Amino acid sequence: MTPPRDTTLVGSNNTHPSDLGCWERWEYPFRWTHDHMSKEELDRMRGSHDELGSSAYEKLKGIIDVTGSSGKTANASNYHTLDLYAVLRDHHDEDPTLQALWYELHAIPEWVDWRQIEHGQTFFARYAIFGVHEVFSRTHGFTMKNFLPRFIETFAWLTRVTNSLKSIQPGGDGHTDSVRVRLIHASVRQRIMNLAATRPTYFNIQEHGPPINDYSSMHTISLFCASPMWDALPRIGIKPSKQEQEDYVALFRYVAYLIGVPNERFETSQKAKATMESFLLAEAEPNAILKNLVDEFVQWVEVQPPVFLSRGFLIAGFYRLNGARYCKTLGYARPSIYHRISFRGFCLLAYLLSVAQWILPPVDRFMVQFFRTKLISFLAQRAGLIGSYNASSMKFERETSTSTPPKATKGLKGSLELGFFAVYVIFVLTNCLLAVGVPVAILFFLLKYGYPSTWISL
Repeated sequence: MTPPRDTTLVGSNNTHPSDLGCWERWEYPFRWTHDHMSKEELDRMRGSHDELGSSAYEKLKGIIDVTGSSGKTANASNYHTLDLYAVLRDHHDEDPTLQALWYELHAIPEWVDWRQIEHGQTFFARYAIFGVHEVFSRTHGFTMKNFLPRFIETFAWLTRVTNSLKSIQPGGDGHTDSVRVRLIHASVRQRIMNLAATRPTYFNIQEHGPPINDYSSMHTISLFCASPMWDALPRIGIKPSKQEQEDYVALFRYVAYLIGVPNERFETSQKAKATMESFLLAEAEPNAILKNLVDEFVQWVEVQPPVFLSRGFLIAGFYRLNGARYCKTLGYARPSIYHRISFRGFCLLAYLLSVAQWILPPVDRFMVQFFRTKLISFLAQRAGLIGSYNASSMKFERETSTSTPPKATKGLKGSLELGFFAVYVIFVLTNCLLAVGVPVAILFFLLKYGYPSTWISL
């Protein structure tokens, strides 16, 4: 088995991959094993997709056309706006394909351990925000205008999926939303393929395979599941335990099962990590489109109250979380030492918070509850999305106001970064004082009171 792309073996000038060895991409080192996926395996996934979901969608369209179950006038352009889950729920016993999908979604696989999944849900609420950059920095082909709403809506779905154990179990809001995701994927896939049939330049199926194929779907699951665990969190000093890794992977294995993504690659944390690393080697090089997306994201965050983070601080974070080579490939110059130290201060506080959550359960419960109740609404408001989360379409409404975003005031601009900077400087100075002060104190004690052999006279 060989890695999916030609990548330099660590410590060697050989650019042709061998079976096993130590590899590195974007300053992420790992050892290639038999659990990793070869280029041939990845290419096969580009040609496959959720066929049961697609077949069920075709059946649902027929039912909608005949019965008008949606309560709307349906045509080829608006099937995706209907509540396909409601149609499936009401008519699944009328067709073998719909019965098969309904049974699959409501049958509990023997490998499901609800206690383990519940622990994985808590881990998501505790740390997943630190993994956002992975999804963002590995996204190609979007503008900020299109990416931000889709990303927040996806994050809203995951928040509902991880809100409670009851939510992800059959009949719960997260479970129902996951069924909707699967049917919406089938709808989008068919629309794109229909357009590509008449306009070949719209989407190259021969090159990329069908839209929302197993490759892209598994890659997305891996970004949310494995990348925070083995890439993002360790880069800021947080190292999840082996049990936390297994619990979190178990959660996303069940999520993959629900939305029609092959879940065998998430049987164990070891396989999930190997899957992430296989995709890491196979993914496209950073390009101008991604740089534009990062630039637009930085511009958006710069004016967001109440923090008003500067461009330098954000680029310092980008360097820390993605590696210097990745950022230089995109054309970003190394940030100033002030901004690098400020972001180190942020990482230090994040680490101390994780320790506090581990030691003090009330702190952990507060942070988990805050994430589940406040974070999504905060992000949605900052992105210009308003209104309640529409479960049928799984979308927020777009804000109609044309008002410009608030600008940073002189009093607020940079104050948070200065606080991060001060935290790290104090931390370093304290360590230096301890490193120098303790030996000096011991030496002073020995000079004043003598060596241990003379202590008996004291």
